[in-house]
Amino acid sequence: QTYLRLAFLGVTLLMVGNLLWLSLYRMALPIQQEVEQLSHQGTRIEEQSRDQEALKMAWNKVSSHSERIGDSLAQVHALAGTELRIEQVILKQGNLSVRGSANDSKNVQAMIQALRALGWEAPALSSYKLTVLNKVEFTLSASHGS
Repeated sequence: QTYLRLAFLGVTLLMVGNLLWLSLYRMALPIQQEVEQLSHQGTRIEEQSRDQEALKMAWNKVSSHSERIGDSLAQVHALAGTELRIEQVILKQGNLSVRGSANDSKNVQAMIQALRALGWEAPALSSYKLTVLNKVEFTLSASHGS
């Protein structure tokens, strides 16, 4: 009889322990889900903060050099004339791309020399096409010197 009581008491304690654990687990489950959700939101906010900081740094860099960039583009565009026509000037990350047309290949060569004189490094033809009307269509590329 003593063993039976001890066994009954053990089973009762085991059942009470399991019920207690199950109820605590059910109460903790929503809190765990909320912690996971907040963790994901925190990670996303940190990424947005880093992206925003990078954009801010890039904006500060561009805004501090905008006058110099504008002067460089104006100097390149000023190379155009009656013999040489510039259709597009692109400046991206210190690399220049100029698309245009000229009456003669000598005008294109003069533009390459003028770019060197303005401080552009390694100006070179990216494309060159002689049209039916003996005009030269070209694309030049160069990088900005320090």
